[in-house]
Amino acid sequence: MRARPTLLALAVALTACWEMPPGNVPLSTAGEEVEILTEIPSADIYESFQELTVEAIGMSGREATVTARHMLRNRGAELHARFVSVDDATATLAWDFSGRTIMTIRGRAFRVKEDPVPTRTFEPAPSPPPPSASAPAPSGSAPSPSASPAPSASAPKPPARPRQPSKGP
Repeated sequence: MRARPTLLALAVALTACWEMPPGNVPLSTAGEEVEILTEIPSADIYESFQELTVEAIGMSGREATVTARHMLRNRGAELHARFVSVDDATATLAWDFSGRTIMTIRGRAFRVKEDPVPTRTFEPAPSPPPPSASAPAPSGSAPSPSASPAPSASAPKPPARPRQPSKGP
């Protein structure tokens, strides 16, 4: 007879230690941009890139479901997803004997497939052949690059060095 009250007290103490899922989670501004799908989007355009699992608690099944859907859309927004799908939804009673419902939703996040980057091989343009040193330069042409350029009148002159005084007579 004494075992029953002891077990009941132990059960209540253990349930107080368990962390309960959040309730009444608002939909974020970014979460408003993420849609929940009931059908999988076109595989040609969208790809599934992450599985999601969220849990929420509410006083009724409807309240828990709305909160869990908000959490799913908010999580999708954090991952920069365009859509989230609901693959499985499970409702259970809370362990704290409060009569509340815990909703667990498992789904996937979808994003637009990235176009494959085309791989191009760039070949450098063929370089012109180097000028031959033995060939005579045509008349009226520019001097060859091996010839030293003549100083121009407009080129700036280097500053003059100050003279050092001599030490001897």
